[in-house]
Amino acid sequence: NLARSVTLSGPLDVAALRRALNTLVQRHEVLRTRFENVDDEPVPVVVADAECALPIEDLGPLPRDEQHARAERLAREEAGAPFALDRCPLLRTRLIRFGEHEHRLLLTLHHMVADGWSVPILLREWAALYAAIRQGRPAALPALPPAPTLAPAAVETDLDEPAYTALVERCQEHIRAGDVFQIVPSRS
Repeated sequence: NLARSVTLSGPLDVAALRRALNTLVQRHEVLRTRFENVDDEPVPVVVADAECALPIEDLGPLPRDEQHARAERLAREEAGAPFALDRCPLLRTRLIRFGEHEHRLLLTLHHMVADGWSVPILLREWAALYAAIRQGRPAALPALPPAPTLAPAAVETDLDEPAYTALVERCQEHIRAGDVFQIVPSRS
């Protein structure tokens, strides 16, 4: 799991936060992907709609030192909790409230849908979406490149030489064009 914690200071619009997170999930196909087990292999399935729950843990009534100890424990538990790969999104969030103007957002993503390079991008987009929603304007996010259409099964099959060459050339075209790919490490 990839876990991140974002400290939020100042007034917080929880409804806008929730809407920004769900807009992010709708924007990125990978966040709406679940994995079915077919012949002991994970097969990605993209769903049309997925919603990201945002449970809120109010630690405001606790003494300050207990608040932070409890928040650290919650962050560790959240980061270590397994995902059910057959349910999406493979993103969990939790909002910890310390006081009226002090919060911490916990984000945990399964490594099959994100990596260390993509998480900062997702966080920047989430922040831009939140600000835009709060200001009642569209977010100025760049258009996403077309999603790669290569399924893992296609790469693992025995392709004849012309098909393999065509596949490599298509990948090279995407790389030259600067398309963004999500790199998911192999288990082999």
